[in-house]
Amino acid sequence: MRRILLIGFMFIAVMVSSSWAAERLVVKDDAGAQKFTVTDQGWVGINTITPQAEIDLGGGGITLAGNDDSGFVTPRLYWFERGRIDFGYGGPGGGNLEAYSSGHADRQGQFRFVYGGGDYGSVIFTHYDGSHWKAKMTLDYAGRLTMSGGAYCDGYSWVNASSRDYKENIEDLTTADALQVLEELKPVSFSYKTDKNDTNLGFIAEDVPDFVATKDRKGTNAMDFVAVLTRVAQEQQKQIAELKTELSLLKQRVSLSDQ
Repeated sequence: MRRILLIGFMFIAVMVSSSWAAERLVVKDDAGAQKFTVTDQGWVGINTITPQAEIDLGGGGITLAGNDDSGFVTPRLYWFERGRIDFGYGGPGGGNLEAYSSGHADRQGQFRFVYGGGDYGSVIFTHYDGSHWKAKMTLDYAGRLTMSGGAYCDGYSWVNASSRDYKENIEDLTTADALQVLEELKPVSFSYKTDKNDTNLGFIAEDVPDFVATKDRKGTNAMDFVAVLTRVAQEQQKQIAELKTELSLLKQRVSLSDQ
C-alpha cells in the first residue's frame, strides 16, 4: 500500500509495503525524479537514491548560515568534484579549506587554505589557556611565517627575533667567556642520516659548551656562535690596533737613532 502526499511541487511517498523495504521514505519532484531517500537501514540520501553513508548529499553542499544576506558566500561544506571537498566561505574575500583524496587528478593528498584575494588572509595556529587565545604561529597571505616569539621567515631567509622588546637580563658578553667558548668548540664535518651523500659542516649539539647549548641539546642557534666570534674578532682587532701603534713608535725610535 502506498500513501502519496502532495506538498507544493514535491511528492512525498511513504513506503509501508514489504516489497519496498529497502526504502522507507522517498521524496520526488514534480517531474517524478527522486530527490530524497531514507533507506531501511536509516541512511539518508539527498540527490541520490543509493546513499553510501548515514547522510549522503550525492554532490552539492550544506550551508551553515542560510539566512546570511550580507552579500558574501555563505559558509558551507561542499563536494566540489571527485576527490575534493571544501569547507568555508569561498568566493571573493572568503577563506576556504580544501581537502583532496589520494585519487584526485592533480592534487593528490593535498590540504589547502585558500583566500579570496586582497592583502589579507592567514592561517593561524592558536592556543587557549583557559581565558585567552594566543597565536603561536601565523602564515599570512604573502607567505610570511611568523612565530609567537617574533622570529619569522619571509620565504627567502629566516630572521631571529632580536628586538629589545623581547629581551631582558641583557649583559655584554665578556672577552674571556667568548674565548673560552671558542676554545671548547669542536667543528666537525658530517652527513645527515636522511641524506648520507651530502656533507655538511657544523657542530654536534650534545658537544657544544653550555654557554651556547639549547635546553634540549638537540639543535644549535647560529646567532650564539656569531656573538662569540664577533666578540673574539673585536678583541683581536683591538690587539692588532695596539700592535700597530707599538710598531709605529718603534719605527720612529729606530728612525731617530739612525740620524
